[in-house]
Amino acid sequence: AIHDPVSRLTLLNVPDSIASAGVVKRGSTRGLVAGSAIFLDPKKADSPSRVVSWENRYRDSVLPLSLLRVHHPGDQVPLPGTPLFDKNGDLVAVCHQAAPDFGRGTYALPVEVIARVEKDRKARGRVVRCWIGIIMEVKHTVPSITSVRPESPASVAGIRKGDIFLQVGDHEVHSYADAVNAFYYLVSGEEIAVKVLRGTEILEMKVIPEVNPALKVPEED
Repeated sequence: AIHDPVSRLTLLNVPDSIASAGVVKRGSTRGLVAGSAIFLDPKKADSPSRVVSWENRYRDSVLPLSLLRVHHPGDQVPLPGTPLFDKNGDLVAVCHQAAPDFGRGTYALPVEVIARVEKDRKARGRVVRCWIGIIMEVKHTVPSITSVRPESPASVAGIRKGDIFLQVGDHEVHSYADAVNAFYYLVSGEEIAVKVLRGTEILEMKVIPEVNPALKVPEED
């Protein structure tokens, strides 16, 4: 049905002729921190996997979205695509790839990625990255805005050069990598609440992201 080249998540259309064991309810990764229990099989509460951390960097590079690092029980590392559940049996993550440098670990995509990709599938049939028209510098220790493009969504909302991101939607922002993760979830035309620090004043604004101009196709112009 759709493939996201950033997360490498692919959604498939399953024919009606294939029997289904039922729809899996989705949960949330909100509240998952180091040590949180999640499960390969929610019926086996005595054999939990454990969240190690949220990872937003690989070596010296910032990842385009934050992944969960998870350690698993047993001798086998789960294959990519293996679902992970909370204690209620709700889907919270999907194993992405092995994390072999220590422990029996995997990196896992948070379940919110599925919802993000689905929105573009329904609206456009393809995944597109969104844009609000700001520039940040990875070298800065705070998530400060170094430039705002005139007439961009950020400019229209009132965001200025020098503002420091505190929150984008549901995502708290403490670093450049946090901001990159938050921007992954932006959807064109879907208003998002943004909180910034300007001097000593905390400001809240509403921003409506757009399709990145570099990714627009003629029919969207």
